[in-house]
Amino acid sequence: MMYKNTFRLFFSNANNIWKTLLYMIVSILIFGLSALIVLPIIRRMNDYGIFSSLISIATSLFVMWENGTLGTSLVKIFHDTIAIATDPTLIWYLVVFAIIIVLARYILGAIYVLSMSDNLYNYMSSGYKSKYRVSLAKMFPRGIILGLVKIIIAFPIDILTVYVLSLCIKLFTLGDLYAIFAPFIIFLTISVLWSIRLTILCGWEPAMCVHDCGVFKALKYGLVAVGRRFWRTLSCAFALNLTLIAVNVFACLFTAGSCLVITIPSTLLLNTIFGSVMYFSSHGMRFYVEDSFVISPKRKEASDSARKSRYTL
Repeated sequence: MMYKNTFRLFFSNANNIWKTLLYMIVSILIFGLSALIVLPIIRRMNDYGIFSSLISIATSLFVMWENGTLGTSLVKIFHDTIAIATDPTLIWYLVVFAIIIVLARYILGAIYVLSMSDNLYNYMSSGYKSKYRVSLAKMFPRGIILGLVKIIIAFPIDILTVYVLSLCIKLFTLGDLYAIFAPFIIFLTISVLWSIRLTILCGWEPAMCVHDCGVFKALKYGLVAVGRRFWRTLSCAFALNLTLIAVNVFACLFTAGSCLVITIPSTLLLNTIFGSVMYFSSHGMRFYVEDSFVISPKRKEASDSARKSRYTL
């Protein structure tokens, strides 16, 4: 039901796609300004041919796969990137750039998710579609704090994800069946890792909005909500991520990337909606999914196990 209600709420709030796209454009401009610091690294990456290789992969993925050159290209990009990252003449540019990117990525991401969660909370609790800019102004200071805390908690998870994916890319070097099944393994690995991350952290921002509490208390509330229906949340998160990855890959390959303008903001919005749906459902809170349709989940007293419900007054 979480999967179904996430999409129902998404379609009833589809206007938020354009707000998400606008927020992404502003964020990209900020990232672009920060890239001025690392012009020497960008020039070196261009000299290595990394950008041209990425463009070639994006435009002829299936052809390269059939010819057996996809794995070689990915491995070369991986080794060239490592070579640039370990170049002593560029290391300080890379360190400064990494710090700026990490700060911008988590702070901007936290501000977006928190403000959108507040906007969704207003709709889900009362059916009232409030202005996103009001939620953005309201949650902006708390979003900065949330982003800084997420660097401590979420950043290690993301680093582990990148490391695991780098190991998967090395499957291409093994040849034979490993190289054939490597794209499927990478696809499945990304889905599993993103689903675990989404499951663990999806209740954080909704808890801040529902209870109007601080960052660490909201994290505790979010983890408790997820823990009450962990496997159900994980399976729905996995199904959602499989759907979103497949849609984005299709949009990239068969529409020359033009539909990514819609699918990427929709992906961010759907992940945010999923957290709110999970939190409301976990607590048995009634919520709107459409203007005239309300979901009434089982109260937690009715859905909890006997072991947990014995503490309920």
